[in-house]
Amino acid sequence: QEDVMKVMEGWMLGLCRTIRPDMSIMTEPMPVMTYHEVMNDYGSDKPDIRFELTLQDASKLFTGSGIRFMEDAVTTGGNIKALVVPGGAEYSRSQIKTFEDMVKQHGPKGLATLAYKADGELGGTIVKLVETTLAAKIKETLNANDGDIIFFVADDWESAVSGLGALRSHLGKELELINHKELAPLWVIDFPLFEKNGEGDVVAVHHPFTTPKVADLSELEDEEMKMKALSYTYDIVLNGYELGSGSVRIHDQKLQKKIFDYMNITGAEQERQFGHLLKAFQYGVPPHAGMAIGIERISMILADMPNIREMIAFPKTLKARDLMFGAPTPMPTKNLAEANISIISSND
Repeated sequence: QEDVMKVMEGWMLGLCRTIRPDMSIMTEPMPVMTYHEVMNDYGSDKPDIRFELTLQDASKLFTGSGIRFMEDAVTTGGNIKALVVPGGAEYSRSQIKTFEDMVKQHGPKGLATLAYKADGELGGTIVKLVETTLAAKIKETLNANDGDIIFFVADDWESAVSGLGALRSHLGKELELINHKELAPLWVIDFPLFEKNGEGDVVAVHHPFTTPKVADLSELEDEEMKMKALSYTYDIVLNGYELGSGSVRIHDQKLQKKIFDYMNITGAEQERQFGHLLKAFQYGVPPHAGMAIGIERISMILADMPNIREMIAFPKTLKARDLMFGAPTPMPTKNLAEANISIISSND
């Protein structure tokens, strides 16, 4: 992993210096943060670190506060995350509602606010629930000032950080906190090995060929430990965009089969889908790692373009049509028959 990261970092920084000598690089060498750190601090696995505005933990502040929905979130294993926004105390109700709708799209059930107005008055959606002494403690602990607003999300950790992270990204642009003459690359490492999809099935976060970062494979036998396991993975992030993703690959047949087992892929299914890979492992595969880079996305950032379509010679439309080649077009019946494809309905 370190070998690949060293090579790619040299390439990344060299590219930035060569293409955009007029822009400054925020930190060299590139910062390295874990997945948990960036999610906990920025609410995103591809954070824009050109502006501060970090998330804070407010769980202990509301312990014993009597504010039931806050306390319930913590006692059920969740968190209370906070985002202090300088000068936000004068946001209107309609603005707050817009922010709440934005946050809810990422999982949280709601957004609470506490505003410390410039004249010393308190406002916000939970002002009637917060005693004066608690309000003062919150202000001091979270380093808020008069004129600031604090946004709170009380939910499971992932929903709380994701919701406030989306709001942070929005406010960074809206409040013009970003230095557009700065490049801020960083590494994000140690992504989770597994996650659960919408149906509750265990799936790989990156892909099922990623080497687990565990001292002993027996740790993965336990369901709870399995979902906490990390992987040898690493992403390059630049100014809020993921530019590339890489991992150390599994090169041992027994380990690969174990990972498939943990994902509840049966032996027959393993053989059907990945038999060629498992067979190749019998002949000896050297340890290997790699990385895939999105050239168009890097070009977009370095060229100051608003979206990636500007960097693609013949971009497809929103309906996935290629105007240059007129694709997709109907296939000849003969070709469909050769591929054993039957058209059962058509809009034409």
